[in-house]
Amino acid sequence: MENSARGRASAPVDDPRKEDYWQPGAGSPINYLIACFADRAAADAAVRRLIDAGFARDATLILDGPPAYEALLRAEQDDARYRCALAFEELFTDPRIQRGAYYEELRQGRTVILVHAPGAESKERAVGIVKRAGGNHLSYRGRWLHEQIP
Repeated sequence: MENSARGRASAPVDDPRKEDYWQPGAGSPINYLIACFADRAAADAAVRRLIDAGFARDATLILDGPPAYEALLRAEQDDARYRCALAFEELFTDPRIQRGAYYEELRQGRTVILVHAPGAESKERAVGIVKRAGGNHLSYRGRWLHEQIP
């Protein structure tokens, strides 16, 4: 697991405080677009397009295949409070966009990207970029709403 790159874009449009960015084991990602890609190369291309469009470099996260799947499981196993919060969250989340659906994508060797996209305009720009780059199984996790994106 790694961030797509270190540092920030020269003049990022999406530049909240660094602590606003999600990392595995830190609860649920809030204000993130999540998308699956068939392979790492396609995910890397999508992240480059997002950065070129002004999203901060460290606001993107690439989770790649079985190693990322194992790391996510370890993060859950090491924190009972985190496991409890995830279980509670899934009571109210559409099964198609629960974390388990993305875990399965990783387990099967696909790549998942997350991009911090707070606000409607930022979210719509990210969705357009990711779709054009070949992303599928898109969802958005806001503070109070998790939605599947067709």
